[in-house]
Amino acid sequence: MDNSERPRLSIDIEAHIEEAQSQADTRLREALQKFLGPTPSRQERIRLQYPMRLYSPPARKPKLLLSVFAFYARELHIAEGHHYQQYPRLEIWLRKLTERIIERAMGIVVNVEQFGDGHELSLWYHGATIEEMRQTIFDEVEPLIRGRITPAPPSPPPPPEVQRQMADYAASGVDITRGSPLLQMAMATHRAATRRARQHVISPLPSPQSARPQVFAPVPPQIETPKENTPALQFAAELERLLKEARWTPEAIADEMDIDWRTVYRHRKGDAQPTLKTIWAYEEAFTKRLKRKITLPTPVKRQNVIKKSRKRQ
Repeated sequence: MDNSERPRLSIDIEAHIEEAQSQADTRLREALQKFLGPTPSRQERIRLQYPMRLYSPPARKPKLLLSVFAFYARELHIAEGHHYQQYPRLEIWLRKLTERIIERAMGIVVNVEQFGDGHELSLWYHGATIEEMRQTIFDEVEPLIRGRITPAPPSPPPPPEVQRQMADYAASGVDITRGSPLLQMAMATHRAATRRARQHVISPLPSPQSARPQVFAPVPPQIETPKENTPALQFAAELERLLKEARWTPEAIADEMDIDWRTVYRHRKGDAQPTLKTIWAYEEAFTKRLKRKITLPTPVKRQNVIKKSRKRQ
């Protein structure tokens, strides 16, 4: 990249920028995967597969999706742009940085779409277009660029009391830096006010609950309390072990069982207890994969379930 695209930076700054870009890309990719919605063909297939069940598709959130791109652009622009010095080509460099951020974000969108194609999921479910994503990034970084290229306001003059005391000390031939403690305190206050006036303050981010996705919000460290050994957690531990042994991803076994991959993730984390029918489907899939009889823990005894089903018949 030549000098027309960006200024020359030291190797340690380049390494810092690359690390920040990698972390931001990972957060954007994970956030976009959570926004993947079912395609029309997938919705129709679910309705045909479960005709007696009322199917309600997930809510569309185009504004929240666009806010993810706004936060990503702001993070990358600050991570690299604040290292640019005040040169005549500063505005050109910042504009080029915006173009690279847009190109980087669109590449991640393509990767997420390729991941969703195999599961009949897409970001376009929410109705946000590529042009809206680009415009969101541009609108987010434009105030940052204007704040950098706008000249800083002139420093305010010292208060009249300080000016009079400075003049008295100068007339008497006394160095004001070694004057009275009161004068030193007044000068320190004046210097602090001058620094604040010359500083470019970045406007605070909106609340994560209003616009920003909480996936990017900093989370304070918390001490996790140990969970009880519930049947759901017992099943999750056994499911995790079998997935590793079978070398299966949650998406792969979901396709094999013809269920939603999000359901497998909930079972894998122990957030939900699978039904007995789902447990039998897991056992059938793992038995076929590992070529041996697999039995998973169930919340009730199988004999009781078989007896109840026979009584109903």
